[in-house]
Amino acid sequence: MYSRAIPVLGCSCLVAIALYLLGVAATVFFATWQTGLARSIQEMEGSVISLETEYYEAVERYSSVDPVALGFTSPRSVEYVTSTGVSSLSRADQ
Repeated sequence: MYSRAIPVLGCSCLVAIALYLLGVAATVFFATWQTGLARSIQEMEGSVISLETEYYEAVERYSSVDPVALGFTSPRSVEYVTSTGVSSLSRADQ
């Protein structure tokens, strides 16, 4: 019985060390992966912010234009058309 104890304990220690090293490697891998993802998210946020700035500049530029000077006129009347019997969630008729 004691003749098997040393090899079993030795194998158990090797397995425990291997699992520990695997855990350390997995932790480093996922930490590196998370850092890369955080960097790509920051880059994406930067591009969204620049596009948003361009959008607001364009809106400001176009909203300052006088529509009458471009030939547009105000509508004479505004009416709303309602439809009866048509489901609002269906696009079958479109």
